[in-house]
Amino acid sequence: NRLAEEPKALVMPVIDQLPGDMKTYQRMPFSIWRFEWNLNLIAVNPWRKDKVDISTPYPSPATSGGIYAIRKDWWNHLEFFDPDLIRWGGDHVEASHKVWRCGGRIELHPCARVGHWFRVAKDRPYDVPVADVVRNYKRLAQVWFDGHLDSFYKVKPEAKAMQYGDLEDMQAARERLQCKDLDWYLQNVDVELAWEEQHICIP
Repeated sequence: NRLAEEPKALVMPVIDQLPGDMKTYQRMPFSIWRFEWNLNLIAVNPWRKDKVDISTPYPSPATSGGIYAIRKDWWNHLEFFDPDLIRWGGDHVEASHKVWRCGGRIELHPCARVGHWFRVAKDRPYDVPVADVVRNYKRLAQVWFDGHLDSFYKVKPEAKAMQYGDLEDMQAARERLQCKDLDWYLQNVDVELAWEEQHICIP
């Protein structure tokens, strides 16, 4: 039981793909999850090789939303989630930064696999307004991107004028949890994101 071994871990399965027609099952190759500066979540293989034969959990800079295992006491300690996030989008950003920067770790367990139906917009049972997602991202960036907000706004300029609500409780929680700053995350968890900050390209 990985959570017994690492009680402050958030453990993800490998997320395999079920295309829209659900007629095939596509095994996800070896990869990790991480964010870009616009807070888009991507799966990458920075080592450019296949490690599907491994059986031990390995660290990932980020988690996707909702498909993971975490101990209830650790969940409660981290005070998930920001109650002022609107509808859909951003919970995975908060989870990733809170877990890593407030004393835990995120891992992928290659022995656990989940098939995820990736639906296109027309097949979703609900609307996902892009403006709401961006507003949530701005709220999270204001709390977690200390010293690096300019990099977020450089790739999300539409967020600058958005209202995002009161952050006093979220900032107090970060202080209470004694979370590390973003520089620590860039130096120890997602060094690729640190490299990208110096090479941001706006099409």
